[in-house]
Amino acid sequence: MKVLDTLDQIINRHESGRFVVLEISHNFIRSTNLFVKDNSIKLNGIIFKKIETDNIEAILNSLKIPQASKVIILGDDKSVVTFPAWVSVTRNDVKKEIDSGELENIISQAVWKFLNHYQAKAVAKLNVLETEIILANIRILGVRINKHKVLNPIGFKANTIEFLIEQTFINRDLFRLIESKIKPKSDIVFVSQIGVIESLACVHFFESEDKFNLLRLLPHNSLVLDINPKARFQDNISDPIISLKDSKNFNHQNLLQGIKEFFDIEEATASKIYDLYIEGKASYKMMSFLKDLVHKEWQEFSKSIKYHLKSKNKNYILADYSLLSDCLIKEPPLFNVINMKDIIEKAGFNYDLNNSISISTALSGLLGYHYSNREDELNKLAERRAKWLIP
Repeated sequence: MKVLDTLDQIINRHESGRFVVLEISHNFIRSTNLFVKDNSIKLNGIIFKKIETDNIEAILNSLKIPQASKVIILGDDKSVVTFPAWVSVTRNDVKKEIDSGELENIISQAVWKFLNHYQAKAVAKLNVLETEIILANIRILGVRINKHKVLNPIGFKANTIEFLIEQTFINRDLFRLIESKIKPKSDIVFVSQIGVIESLACVHFFESEDKFNLLRLLPHNSLVLDINPKARFQDNISDPIISLKDSKNFNHQNLLQGIKEFFDIEEATASKIYDLYIEGKASYKMMSFLKDLVHKEWQEFSKSIKYHLKSKNKNYILADYSLLSDCLIKEPPLFNVINMKDIIEKAGFNYDLNNSISISTALSGLLGYHYSNREDELNKLAERRAKWLIP
């Protein structure tokens, strides 16, 4: 079954209500308040705060998350790690059709194989003890019977069944801190990794098995991701289909230095000017000057990331704020620009993205929640098998 058909099912069941998407990077927290009704998304406000030493709790206190909100947490690789990968299970009786009882047993095997393989990797990536992480999310994104995609394996005869499983691990202390700050009657409903969640939205959008690279430009840093739907198998488990190849600042300090030197001002003032620029609130003259400065820095920055871009793959770019158009001025066509509005509309939502480009990640999180919130038997079975691990 094609992704478009799956999306058609979701369109009829978009969940209404308040959503708060918390993006927690190592250098900023952004809270995006959204309201969904009749498949339309309304933006109710964005709060953007830079993280300083030990001020995360103070920022969370200041957000004032509305009651009865569904809270979506998106964290960077310092606090959240998401692994989407294939896991294969071999059947004993290949001539027998798969029934519901056997399917539950097969999914149980797949979930535990996946967990045993990737939990240790999550501990290593987050650089914590095993007791300091929790499994925050699990869902099944795809199924293959004898290498052919199907919606549900019940009724098929097969030698092997492969599940594309996504598991997300989060730092326990961060999760509990956020949980303590949300209002009564609000719930944390979805958790994923920044960069991975946007990549999965693109995978849904492209409906292709082709490899591609994604450059994700955030307000103060960038991510280079490698997406390979046909990831290499090791024994019964594949590599992740989405891998973070590089994460670095978008020469933020160089930009601040250029602003400081040109205006002969302190760094704190230069930082405020830069924040006004990425929010599109600076004066016309200031915007013109900063666009030229950003483009110069982009030319140097793009040289450093080309090392991570595989020449045979297509390269896509998804950016926040006005950085995108300013960076790509006079730029050779190295990147194909992704318009988040196209992905949103294909998923059945209505939203005018011209008002705020900066909610690309928040919208990806909202899509991820809706994809995982279907009344899907496979997801229910996977969650049931791992429920005691999920907070």
